[in-house]
Amino acid sequence: MLATLLDEAEAEGRTRPGFAQLLNIYAFALLERARSVVPASVRDRAAALAWGIGAALATVMFVGTEWAPWSTGRPSPEAGVIAFGPFVSAAAVILGLWMLAFVVALAGRARPARWLLAATFPASVVLVLGDGAWWAALRPPSSALFFLALLALIAMQGSPIRLRRDRLRMLACLVGGGCLVVAIVYGQLSQSLLGDWWRYRTVWVEITRPLPYAIVLLTAAFVGLLLGRFAWAAAAVIACAPALIHIIALVVVGGGLPILLTVLAVAGASALVVWGLAVGRSSRAAASRR
Repeated sequence: MLATLLDEAEAEGRTRPGFAQLLNIYAFALLERARSVVPASVRDRAAALAWGIGAALATVMFVGTEWAPWSTGRPSPEAGVIAFGPFVSAAAVILGLWMLAFVVALAGRARPARWLLAATFPASVVLVLGDGAWWAALRPPSSALFFLALLALIAMQGSPIRLRRDRLRMLACLVGGGCLVVAIVYGQLSQSLLGDWWRYRTVWVEITRPLPYAIVLLTAAFVGLLLGRFAWAAAAVIACAPALIHIIALVVVGGGLPILLTVLAVAGASALVVWGLAVGRSSRAAASRR
């Protein structure tokens, strides 16, 4: 690769790599460094958790807000809002890609599934940047799209289907993620809001509030430690990253430093304990093989 870069630079009369080349090298170097630090077993489990939560969230929001066949009203130009065909907004495309990607991943086709998830990134950017141009169109809040994008990034870093039994693990994560999302719906929303496009953004904001996701995943990490499932405990901490980043963003925008410090302290302690136990276990395993 270095020889190719040098030949290209010589042909173009340059004495150093271009900006795009440097950015590409640094990005892939950081990615490979992260993969070398986090074992494949942990990455695959974290990816399975991200797949489950993301697909469950996408399914609930697709059926409950974008499609909502039970809803009697629909956005219309007369009401000052333009619908996206049979759906409330163009976010149906992003949610549809998530659901399709999960089915493809469940079939063991990891590469096409990653490409489908990658397609949600430019779709989200277009949806956010087009907000000013399509003033009469609804869209989810940027924080919700960012939350889904972070889940997609984690899901793309592992290969959750390596063996046939891993499909059961993916389905279990989907069921768990679905139970979590449904619990948030029933705990934080009036069910009459589902399908009510007048409260469209309210539903998105409430269902993507990060604190319930952080609490559940950090609790799962703690239970995993107690049961000796260190790979699952570490995976739960990693899968909690989108919720933690979301909390930090909310705190930066709207205050709430005590909540941030509490959540970060719990997350940091969990990560240190998981890392310490995992290192100790690997050291004992290496010593036993000598």
